[in-house]
Amino acid sequence: MKNLFFSILFIFTCSFVFGQNDLLFAFNLTPAGRNVVLGYSKTVKNNHTFGIGLRININSEKHPDDQFNVFYKRLFANEFSQYFGIQAHYHRAILSDWQCLKPYLFYDLQLTRASTWNRMFLPYSYDVNGDVLYKEYKEYFGPFCWIEQSVGLGYRVKVVNSLYMFQKVGAGITFILGEDKKRPQTSNKFSREFGYLLNIGVSYRLGE
Repeated sequence: MKNLFFSILFIFTCSFVFGQNDLLFAFNLTPAGRNVVLGYSKTVKNNHTFGIGLRININSEKHPDDQFNVFYKRLFANEFSQYFGIQAHYHRAILSDWQCLKPYLFYDLQLTRASTWNRMFLPYSYDVNGDVLYKEYKEYFGPFCWIEQSVGLGYRVKVVNSLYMFQKVGAGITFILGEDKKRPQTSNKFSREFGYLLNIGVSYRLGE
């Protein structure tokens, strides 16, 4: 076990020293909602980039629509642990002979465990004219396991020195695992949502 530990440490150190290593910060819009990622990526042979990072969910008290969606853009962290998740990605460079703009195809995977919420407007009284008055109610469901997978196209450009900017746009599917017996829409153990991924961020290349 001790030898295995030092072997892994040696491989990681060599990768860190001799490879193209980047620290990155990114903002994401996904079918679940919004989040930011603090991560690390490594580029191999100038064409293949592998990355992993810590996902931090951003709660929103507003819904982007009034379509009575249960999961779409409804992720909401109710506990401290629900603010966090994992993000991983793979980039395959295309048109690698371009000098300024570096386009690539990507696969993006994001995992997190968090609740979902919805709001409802239900009648509760009448005014002096006999008109119905409505009151807003918020209800939380879960937590659920969210598995978000996206593919698409992105690019990276050098801003100055070791600082880069990147952006990617894609489409994908989100699997929501778990159940909550409060409503029929959340009682299934498996649900899915189709949507888009919008990503923008900056990275810093180490040792450049």
